[in-house]
Amino acid sequence: MKILHKIMILAIAAAIPLSAADVPVITLEEAIKSAKENNISVRSAQITLNQTIRNADNAAGTFMPEIRLNAGLQTGGDFPPAVQSPKYTGLVLNAGASASFSFRGSMIKDGETRALEKEAAALTFQNDYSGIEQSIISAYWTIAADAVQADSARTFAEDAERQYQSSLEMYESGIADELTLNQSELAYNQALLTVKTAEDALDNSKDVLRTLTGIEGDFLISPLPDTVYLSFPSPYEIFERYSEENLSIKRSRNSLESARVALDSAKLDAYVPSLTADLSYSYRGGWDESWNYGSSSHGLSGGISISLPIGSILPGGSSYSAIKDADDLVSIRSLALQQSQEDLLSGIRDSISRIIQYQDSMDMAGKSLESAERTYELMNEAYNAGLVTASELADTRTDVLMTQFEALSYDINQLLESYSLAHMLNIGIDELQTEYGIRRE
Repeated sequence: MKILHKIMILAIAAAIPLSAADVPVITLEEAIKSAKENNISVRSAQITLNQTIRNADNAAGTFMPEIRLNAGLQTGGDFPPAVQSPKYTGLVLNAGASASFSFRGSMIKDGETRALEKEAAALTFQNDYSGIEQSIISAYWTIAADAVQADSARTFAEDAERQYQSSLEMYESGIADELTLNQSELAYNQALLTVKTAEDALDNSKDVLRTLTGIEGDFLISPLPDTVYLSFPSPYEIFERYSEENLSIKRSRNSLESARVALDSAKLDAYVPSLTADLSYSYRGGWDESWNYGSSSHGLSGGISISLPIGSILPGGSSYSAIKDADDLVSIRSLALQQSQEDLLSGIRDSISRIIQYQDSMDMAGKSLESAERTYELMNEAYNAGLVTASELADTRTDVLMTQFEALSYDINQLLESYSLAHMLNIGIDELQTEYGIRRE
């Protein structure tokens, strides 16, 4: 088992209470799944996506006529002089139905517009979910680092307590002076404060994950996975291979295509005549004052009107301006797509550079850790032989713990940066590591 993984397991074991069997272990996959079910932003984006899907699926409704039904009853009476009773005039029934249909040139593009809106909503949901997923990954492995930090702080506190007890015994025996005792007591109190700070940081990190995922109560996390070193071709090769899968570029392409459709719609509205058709049916009948059904009448009317647009040929007209504005929007979104592509290439280049730097630091930290551990072994032998003091041995162990945490930090940073690169390429971490991973012992 690798040194870092031994450290991680020991740190987690030290951080858990005696009733650890009752504390569940939450895997990263379970945390992400919980967020999909409980995170408010994800749920809101899912609702928006469902609305857009319904809107796209109802595209045929644009060409459906609007149908209305109406009906009513009227009654009353004549009011002669007060010496006579009012005369009831009967009951009149009015009923009817109407249908109307309007056509504009832009309706030809309505189905395509709705389809693009549906795609945009799906990409927005995927982007929001992926962003939250990245936040969960970062929070999850931050807990791992904080757990090690808290464990190191406890070890420092144990050493400080032993040194304080030793100084106290020596002071009471007259071997050490009060200054030495006060210094060791101060170091012990400071170590306890460091433990409290580290444990608070660990609790805060867990709270961040709870907020993102909706997980409740205490939990443990999985040990760090095996470190997978990565080796890449040029950033340009990776860009050419994965750029079309990048969510930002997909969204930019969708926005550009939507602008082009909007331009086509504006032109169709400007050049294609609009049509309005309506048809109405009416019925009238009723009962007289003796409740005899009287004569009835039927009516049917309809009409078609055609409007010929001329605004497009008049500079400054509304249609002319709409076309120019839509054309400008196409240009703006074309530039936005280019910017997304440049940002992705730059992001890939920077991410690869950071991964390489972390891996170089991991190698150096590993060598430093081996040296620190060997030094501690030698100091422990010297301590057992009475050649060095407990304080000197504790200082050496502090160096080991600090080197361990530094090595672990590089390990976690490399893992998080690998996730970040996979996120940019819109692929899974497993695919990235399989494609570019080189395992080392």
